[in-house]
Parts: sequence; C-alpha cells; structure tokens
Amino acid sequence: MRWKVACIVAVLLLVGSNLFWIYNMVDLGVTYSYQQDALDGYKSNAETLARITQALAPNLSRDEFLALTHRLYADADILDKDGAIWVAGVGFVFDGDRLRKINAAPWVE
Repeated sequence: MRWKVACIVAVLLLVGSNLFWIYNMVDLGVTYSYQQDALDGYKSNAETLARITQALAPNLSRDEFLALTHRLYADADILDKDGAIWVAGVGFVFDGDRLRKINAAPWVE
C-alpha cells in the first residue's frame, strides 16, 4: 500500500515538473518574440533617422543639431560619447562643427 502512494506521488511530481518546464519554455519563446519585434523596430527607426538626417540636415552645426534632437526626442536618451552624438541607435559624428559621418548602432548591422 505504501509503495502505491509513493508511486502516485512520484508520478504527480514528475507531471507537475514537466508542466512547469513546458510553461517556462513557452514563456521564453513569447519573450524572445517580443524582444525580436522591439529590436526590429529599433533597427527600422535607426535606419530611417539616418536617411532623413543625411537628406535634411547636412549643414547643421553641432550645437544646432543637439538643440534639434533635444526638441524632437525629448524623451529619448541622447548621448555625446566617443566623438559622436547618439540618438535612437544612430551615431552622428561631427568634424569640428559639421556633420561628417553617420554610424549605425552595432545591433543594426
């Protein structure tokens, strides 16, 4: 009688454990899917921002560019790092006071 109870408990624990791992794998897959969608959105935004900037703002000075980005992207993190101004995954490199080059973030490549 004892062994039957022990066997039933063991089977229930194994089934419960399997259900737990199945739930974790499904949750991981959904999380990865949302993460990939967000990353694709960042890539698209970065590419669009780089194209628009090359077309519309090639003659802006560094200070004018910073003022414009702060006005247009008030809620974004705008970083002045490594000789470039980074906005939404795009690095704007200035030579003196003129835009020289636009670098995409590493995840865009």
